[in-house]
Amino acid sequence: MEKETFIGLLNNYIICIPAIQREYVQGYDEEQTNIVRANFMDDIFDALSNESILDIGIIYGYTQKEENSEKSIFFPVDGQQRITTLYVIYWCLSMMKTETEDDLLKDKILQYEVRNSTTRFFKELVQYLFNSSTIFKICATMS
Repeated sequence: MEKETFIGLLNNYIICIPAIQREYVQGYDEEQTNIVRANFMDDIFDALSNESILDIGIIYGYTQKEENSEKSIFFPVDGQQRITTLYVIYWCLSMMKTETEDDLLKDKILQYEVRNSTTRFFKELVQYLFNSSTIFKICATMS
């Protein structure tokens, strides 16, 4: 089994969440989802605060060579919720960066073979974040 960092995964593969996966549920306002999300966020910020490695468990899937691309596509079979959550966090962090800092997500591709509810969630998220200075308020509470 090959160990990989999240950025390593993004550097080495195009990540494609297959349509067979359940929709992204971290945006749901349900008791169990809120608990799982809060625990995962606590783990992430504890690791960031302590500058330690966060073990997010096994993420497994399969790869397929992409024509006309240097990268293969990685299709996660398990771990898409964690991958997507980390991608959103990195996206928020990249929005906070200064002009002189490298873009954390430049050329890092996460694509979805999506369901309508997932498409709606991300469209609403992007509209919410870009229609106000909300992104900076959200990310400021993270730091």
